[in-house]
Amino acid sequence: MSALPGFFIGLSIIVALGLIASTATITAWLYDRRAARRPAASGPDERVSLADYRRALTRPQTT
Repeated sequence: MSALPGFFIGLSIIVALGLIASTATITAWLYDRRAARRPAASGPDERVSLADYRRALTRPQTT
């Protein structure tokens, strides 16, 4: 009977670690989904070709 408290203490530690790991996983998943929806910051890697730029300038403006 004396092993029973140690069993429950070990079980509660395992459950607590599982909850921490699942919370971290869900948080990272939600953060990735939110980051994917956010428009990318314009930088030097997002270059527009000269043909696209000219096409945008000559397109009729509709307001």
